[in-house]
Amino acid sequence: MNPSIKILSKTDLKLELEISGVDISYVNGLRRAIYADVPTLAIDIVKFLDNSTTLTEEFIAHRLGLIPLRTAGSLSAISYWYTCDEEHSTEIECRECTFKGTLNISNDSTKIRVVTDKDIKFDHGGISTLSNYLESSFGAAETPSIPILKLAPGESINALLYARKDRGKIHAKWCPAACVVLRPLARIILCDEFERLPQQHNDVARTYISETCPRNVFTIENRRVVVKDSNSCIFCNDCFNIPISLGEQGDNANTIWHPALVTQQPNAFYFSIESNGSISAYDIFLMACDEISARADEILAAATSVFQVSAKADNVIMSIEDDSLT
Repeated sequence: MNPSIKILSKTDLKLELEISGVDISYVNGLRRAIYADVPTLAIDIVKFLDNSTTLTEEFIAHRLGLIPLRTAGSLSAISYWYTCDEEHSTEIECRECTFKGTLNISNDSTKIRVVTDKDIKFDHGGISTLSNYLESSFGAAETPSIPILKLAPGESINALLYARKDRGKIHAKWCPAACVVLRPLARIILCDEFERLPQQHNDVARTYISETCPRNVFTIENRRVVVKDSNSCIFCNDCFNIPISLGEQGDNANTIWHPALVTQQPNAFYFSIESNGSISAYDIFLMACDEISARADEILAAATSVFQVSAKADNVIMSIEDDSLT
């Protein structure tokens, strides 16, 4: 098998791929690596200096942790807090692994004040919330903010926020993907009667494919039924299970019982990644590939070490046997 990847569509928040030439275990391993092993930044510690709202600190801290954070630099330059070599002071903040932010809002008006992620400010210039990043990149008109809580008149909140880098297998707030979809690609074979319907039955066929297929896989071109987009097939099998009648009701002689047969293409898959905004979808894919590669290198290194130890043990045994013979 020759592995190949075809990009179907690519935006900052979504990547759609067609992956072929690999077993499903490899593609599923990639999906699992995206959820569990690709690191991101997230708010991990919240210190409340003031909270006069009706919401508990635990509730607010949980919502703050789920807000996507964007970094201008490479995540590889940021250390994990539990392996950081920097000498820490009594404060939690660290220039290598832990980054301080603030949320300090008071409602002095007579109306309800909605606190959003745009109100969060970080001391490190390269780190910002998703809405602040989108606002600086694309303008305020296109960036709806993420609501955190509402302040009634006279209420206030003041908190210190500390963001750290980690992986989704530690907590879901560090998972960079909102959704990862993996499904096999379909191979659709039309039966001869359905594919070569007489012209007078085009209206019947058009009605059938519009009512039967929920993903608009089929269309009519040059008076023939053709497969327009097999990648959209979700294997509902309605085109196989629902017959099409070309005559009057009850006329079995003019009924096509199985218009199409849907099977899986061997070793070919549709793969899509939807980012939560903390990392671009394309970078998530590349980082997941790097994680799998690094994991394979670790296994090879461990196996090589075991084989070397085993070979040394065999040599010692052979040497002892030779000495005993002499």
